[in-house]
Amino acid sequence: PPPPPPPSGGAPSGKRENDQKKKKKTRAVALLAVLLALLAASYAHVLLAYRPTVDPCVQIWSKPLSPAADGRRRAAVLFVNFKESTVTDLACDRACLADIFPPPPPPGKEKKNQTTNKTFVARDLYAKGQETLTIDDTLVATTLQPAGDSQIFLLTEDK
Repeated sequence: PPPPPPPSGGAPSGKRENDQKKKKKTRAVALLAVLLALLAASYAHVLLAYRPTVDPCVQIWSKPLSPAADGRRRAAVLFVNFKESTVTDLACDRACLADIFPPPPPPGKEKKNQTTNKTFVARDLYAKGQETLTIDDTLVATTLQPAGDSQIFLLTEDK
């Protein structure tokens, strides 16, 4: 015999139950997505409230680098402006350069291939310019814009 006709309403009861289960599942997933979005938004607020800040200042950083193949000493020098205004002529003077390139060891105490020259080539890595300096000269970052502008130099002992 043929199956009984569906109850009034058109869809079989099993299909209706499946549709209701899918709707409940979809609602649960949507609710979970909304909760996760709210949690992420509140955490972003926490991150913004506690992010590190830098006091308005200018900084000069240096890092000794491994010697060149011919033994010449090298260093990187970074000038950074964290002020809210433009800074001009930020300088690394004789004392600053002496900290970067300390005086060479006394005669007889040098390492193999170590040079003792007090003349350096300063190459601006952004502008691609370079100049020769002595230990008595001053290395100058000409103009640094506000809020984190920087200028970096590679210093290498001259031959």
